[in-house]
Amino acid sequence: PCSQLLEDSNIIANMNMLPRDTKPKSPSGIRLGSQELTRLGMRESHMAEVAELIARAIVRKEPTDKVKQDVIKLKKDFKTIQYCFHSGHPAYDRFHLI
Repeated sequence: PCSQLLEDSNIIANMNMLPRDTKPKSPSGIRLGSQELTRLGMRESHMAEVAELIARAIVRKEPTDKVKQDVIKLKKDFKTIQYCFHSGHPAYDRFHLI
């Protein structure tokens, strides 16, 4: 399925049921979490790049390892939180609760 092609390309998507789907364990839709990209500081121009990466994996059927390398290149500059309670904090560090 498309969600597996994306995951193999280092793009995470959730399988999602569409209105005419009849099998919950085999949905035909996907959901993309663009809020995570925004939280890391990506803007509209970056979303166009992400859309191109998705098209390469799903529509053009490029090898997922090639797409994955370009996903890694795009994401290398987006490792800190930009729009959240703790702006500037490393995005994937764990917060310590008091």
